[in-house]
Amino acid sequence: LLAACSTSTESLQQDSAEENRDTGEAPISSPVTASIQVLNPMTGGGMKGIDISGGLEEARTQTGGVADVPVSAGERFELLLESEKILDHLLVGTAGDEDFELITFAGTPSTSEAVLNMLGLTWAPETGMVVVGVDYTNWAPVVGAEVNLSEESAEAFVLANNGMPSLSNTVPAGGMGMVSFVNVAEGPVSVSVTPPEGVTCSPHPSGQNYDSVPVESGKVTVVSLQCASESD
Repeated sequence: LLAACSTSTESLQQDSAEENRDTGEAPISSPVTASIQVLNPMTGGGMKGIDISGGLEEARTQTGGVADVPVSAGERFELLLESEKILDHLLVGTAGDEDFELITFAGTPSTSEAVLNMLGLTWAPETGMVVVGVDYTNWAPVVGAEVNLSEESAEAFVLANNGMPSLSNTVPAGGMGMVSFVNVAEGPVSVSVTPPEGVTCSPHPSGQNYDSVPVESGKVTVVSLQCASESD
C-alpha cells in the first residue's frame, strides 16, 4: 500500500509537471513553514489567540505567541495578523527554500496611541504605519542601523527597552531592534537600511530588496532584515 501510494504520488507529480510544460504554466512551489512569534512590545511576552491569514493555511498563535504557517517556497508572502487585542499587522517578505522564523511585536490601539502621544504625534486615519526590524541572526538589535523610507513625510521613531519612545530613524543602544514610521501614505513604499560599518544586511528570510512594500490605512506593515558582521 505504501509503495502504491508513493508511486501514485510520484505519478501525479510527473503528470502535473507534464501538464505545466504543456500549458506553459509555472510549476507549483513547494511549501515551507514560517514559524511566527507575536510578542507584546511592552512586556515582551508572547500573544496567544492572534489569527494569521494569507498563507497556504490559516493559523492562530498558541502559548508563547507562536504559530506555524505554510507558505510557498521562493515566493512573496503577505501574512495578516488580526485580533481584537491588536492593530491589524501585515508581515511582508519573500520565502526561501527552507523553513524560517519571524518574530514580530504587535501593538494594541491603546498602546500605539499612548506612544504617539508621548512623541506629540497623531496617526492620521487615512495613512498606515511601517515597522522595519533590523536584527542579527540571533535576533539581537543592530545598534546604529539607519532606516529610511521613500515616503519622506512619514515620521520615524524608536523604542527603548523600557518602552519609552524617541524620534529617530536609527536603532538605539539598549533599545529594540526596529524603526517605526507613522503617517505613511497608502500605496507601495521602498525601504532602505544603512548598517553600521563592517555589517551587511539583507531581507529576511530571502529576497533582494524591499522596493515595493504595501501600506494600507489603519494597518501596520512589518518587514524584517537580518544582518551579519563581515568579520564573522
